[in-house]
Amino acid sequence: MLHAPHPHSSGGVRGRAAGGRPPATCGGRAAKDAAHPCTACLQLKEVRWAEVEKQERTLYVTRFVNLGDAVVLSCILHQPGEAQVAAWRQLQDKYGGCVVLEQEAPTST
Repeated sequence: MLHAPHPHSSGGVRGRAAGGRPPATCGGRAAKDAAHPCTACLQLKEVRWAEVEKQERTLYVTRFVNLGDAVVLSCILHQPGEAQVAAWRQLQDKYGGCVVLEQEAPTST
């Protein structure tokens, strides 16, 4: 499970919350913890990269797929520069267009 803190916090995407605790369920922590007002917890299975032709331009799309094969988040480069396209393609080439994410073993509470 990935834990993504508020974009203005000092943390990054990580698999466990501070102190080694597993992340809260979706919505639970955000409602109870003022330090993480925009926290989202997603159970992701894979990340996919795709170039999509749309209205005579190319969109560079990164899709995050959950355990049920549904796309739960898409990141799209709109009007990217050469450096952004090169970085996106480097990730696509590195992972072959798709990367399967490891799942954490369930923890007992």
